[in-house]
Amino acid sequence: QEGVNSNVHKHKHKHQHQTKHFSYNKYCTSSTNISSINNNHNSTSNPLLSSFGAFVMVNADRLNYENIINGLLSGKFYSSQGPVINELYVEENKVFIKCSDAKKISYSTRGRRAKAVNAAEGEFIKEACFEIKDTDGYFRIDVLDGEGRHANTQAYFADEI
Repeated sequence: QEGVNSNVHKHKHKHQHQTKHFSYNKYCTSSTNISSINNNHNSTSNPLLSSFGAFVMVNADRLNYENIINGLLSGKFYSSQGPVINELYVEENKVFIKCSDAKKISYSTRGRRAKAVNAAEGEFIKEACFEIKDTDGYFRIDVLDGEGRHANTQAYFADEI
């Protein structure tokens, strides 16, 4: 899990505690963002029969093979069927996520502990916060949009954050 901390930015927050910031907010604003999308053209209009339908968002310095592979190997990516993760950061044993409109944002761990924030009926949420416990081992975040599509972070190991 060499790349777990390579996409974390450390800076002092105005409250003088350290924040570890994952680079997801750069993915949607940089001109060198790379995504792999479904370019398969099936002969059916049924979306359930469509191949692929997902992408991997990679934060890369340049649009070339070396930078894309380095972004993947260093953990500077997330996978999605549609939802966008704009920002993910850890501060004082809590992970914060900001994303596109979601019906549910879930936090799952190596063990049985899981938490979720759900939108009210007919509404959407765009952010959530979850407590990280030492016993979690690792955590992943899943964003579910209103069309049943998911975005998933990689596993972040609690003892490396």
